[in-house]
Amino acid sequence: TLAVGLSNVIFDSGNPGDDWWTSNFTEQQLSDDEVSGVESDPDGDNISNLLEYALGTRPFEVDILASVLDFAIEEIPAGGTGSAAGPSANALLEGQRHGVLRLRRGAKRGDLFYAFEVSDDLVTWRSGPGEFYVAADNEESLIAYDLTPVTEAPVRHYRLAVGFLSARRP
Repeated sequence: TLAVGLSNVIFDSGNPGDDWWTSNFTEQQLSDDEVSGVESDPDGDNISNLLEYALGTRPFEVDILASVLDFAIEEIPAGGTGSAAGPSANALLEGQRHGVLRLRRGAKRGDLFYAFEVSDDLVTWRSGPGEFYVAADNEESLIAYDLTPVTEAPVRHYRLAVGFLSARRP
């Protein structure tokens, strides 16, 4: 049986861009880390301010994570990953069922990294080209296929990691 869990993780080494921050919080809110801190969640939707920034959503509007992040198990037909996939991706994916993660974002933030991670035990998390084939990474979306077919891994947990590329403070 395949078990899939979706969650997020934050690697905090700074604050998001000034424009987003100042357009979404008042001066009084900016001085209160419980409201405007990167790990805070002022609307209580379980999406931190950092993820709201990363996903292009607003910190005071309740969002449903499933509206921007989804998971599916798909059989990739022969040649079905398209020309962008290239021959090595097609050889790994075609004719087998794989987990596919799709992130829809309002904008790709240049000061952040976005990465899907996978775990078999919720303790050790892995990412990168040995775990995922990234089919799209652009302004609108990040789409990645788990390279392990579901038949070879009965339990897989996924999460989205978001963090700053370098430490910076507004």
